[in-house]
Amino acid sequence: MAVSRVKQLLGHISSNPSTVMSAEIWQQVPLAPPDSIFKLTAAYKADTYEKKVNLGVGAYRDDNSKPWVLPVVKKATQILLTDDTLDHEYLPILGLPEYTASAAKLIIGPDSPAIQENRVVSAQTISGTGANHLGALFLSRFYGFNGDKKVYLSKPTWGVDPTQEQWKAIADAILECKHFAFFDCAYQGFASGDLDKDAFAVRYFVSRGVPMLVCQSFAKNAGLYGERVGALHVVSKDAETANRVRSQLSVLQRSEISNPPSHGARLITLILNDPTLFAEWKQDISTMANRIITMRKELYRLLTEELKTPGNWDHIINQIGMFSFTGISPEQSQALVEKAHVYLTGNGRISMAGLNSHNIRYFAEALDKVVRGTL
Repeated sequence: MAVSRVKQLLGHISSNPSTVMSAEIWQQVPLAPPDSIFKLTAAYKADTYEKKVNLGVGAYRDDNSKPWVLPVVKKATQILLTDDTLDHEYLPILGLPEYTASAAKLIIGPDSPAIQENRVVSAQTISGTGANHLGALFLSRFYGFNGDKKVYLSKPTWGVDPTQEQWKAIADAILECKHFAFFDCAYQGFASGDLDKDAFAVRYFVSRGVPMLVCQSFAKNAGLYGERVGALHVVSKDAETANRVRSQLSVLQRSEISNPPSHGARLITLILNDPTLFAEWKQDISTMANRIITMRKELYRLLTEELKTPGNWDHIINQIGMFSFTGISPEQSQALVEKAHVYLTGNGRISMAGLNSHNIRYFAEALDKVVRGTL
């Protein structure tokens, strides 16, 4: 019986004209272009020039251009390693409950009525990328779009944060136009050095009752890039609505990743809930933010006072956070890469974390030359 069945299957396969050899199956797959940021990093690594500078990296570097593992993360890691109660079992679909609850309080505020009234639904995600994806997927399924689906994004989206008064005006406009707010908070604490100050916009929008969701990541402010620790928070009008939102987020998450990884979430949970570790984390954040601010001030000084570079460079010190939009052209950006071995994206965006006391003058001089057309 089994032999007969095998012969029947073999006969069907051999007689099917649509069947092709396995080696030919993927011949029609087109070659996709490489990711621009990872391509830039690869080019930097392959460059043997002694003074090369990588300003494309989206990760913090110390004054010697080295990755920095936060001291508080090292301490938390050691604590987890000695905890015999931990295991490697699956987390719930929406993640580690202690983590999502703590993360929500950090960004929305521990005293927020939205949290106290159980109106916030939180899901642990694959960093901020996963939060943005899950949030967009949820909106595409359940948001009641009126006519065309339109998404409004600021341009540029990095480093040009509105003032508190401007945020209030934006909230007024969103409520008046009946828009939905979608926050992506990848740098809480990293921008100004103050966790609460950087959360102002989110907390204000929640207090105003703006319909919204919030994406959150601990990649930058905890240096946990490879652990992919993120969260999505959906703010609902009441607990009953929140329960329905939770049920659908669970369905979507289950079909996407089943459940999130545990290690990074446990690290953040420990840091957020231990007063001593939390205080140390805030100090580590301040260390990173202050170095970035110092680099901004020094670059501005070099361009405006020493080199007298043509143009207005106030935006260097007015912008905040890891990245800065220089305002130079794609052609000038490419010239910096090819002639000065300074690696930055084509739109002129630079990572301030890539600058340090050893390379900032070299970069400033190269930028001055490319602006003058003498590079």
